[in-house]
Amino acid sequence: DALWVYTSGTVRTVYLKKFRTGAGEHEFMVVETQSPITTGDSGGPVVNSEGKLIAIAQAVSPKARLVSYCVDITEVRAFIDSPWKPAPLPVEEVLKQTELTFTKHESGHFQVEFAGGEKDGKQAVFIAKDVEYYERADIRKVWTFAETLTEQPSQEIAMKLLGQSSRTKVGSWAIEQAQDGNYLVMFVVKMDATAAPDAVESTMEYVAKLAVAMKKELNTTSTASSTETLD
Repeated sequence: DALWVYTSGTVRTVYLKKFRTGAGEHEFMVVETQSPITTGDSGGPVVNSEGKLIAIAQAVSPKARLVSYCVDITEVRAFIDSPWKPAPLPVEEVLKQTELTFTKHESGHFQVEFAGGEKDGKQAVFIAKDVEYYERADIRKVWTFAETLTEQPSQEIAMKLLGQSSRTKVGSWAIEQAQDGNYLVMFVVKMDATAAPDAVESTMEYVAKLAVAMKKELNTTSTASSTETLD
């Protein structure tokens, strides 16, 4: 029933740190302390002996005993003085506000099927479960698989993909080699994670149409469906 708790500690150092937690990628001025921060303490104030705020509790080191990372007060002041923007909504909430019918893949990503592709007449488009960050940029990834090639893409195919990437309104084509040795031809869009639901819907529909059109140009046979490829 305690309203608050207090823990004393010592500041070890202050420096610019890059690291990753369950919340994503981070890069900020860190006040590294030797104090027992625990789950639920994140966001709590770190004050000096005069009671002045010097940092915000953020994370602990999984490898070092009693080492915690706190956001330096200079970062907090810069954030408050910067322009405000809405925080990204969870992707499932965004999809519920669209007219799309979606399912959750076992990977945690979400899948929407559009007409016009695949062996069963459907083209699966995926949207990532997590938001990617870079400084103040919040990115949501949308992608689909157009083909699974058993051999390295020819120069002709690569030129087709590059040509369409230069003409497309959003996103670009990418080729990745899977663990089984096959080559995955995919179209990827990284959009603003704060975009409205109707923008997400339009983007996913655009990705599907582009993939269906490219399949006809490539004139090859997929060895797997989009869902199987994601697996």
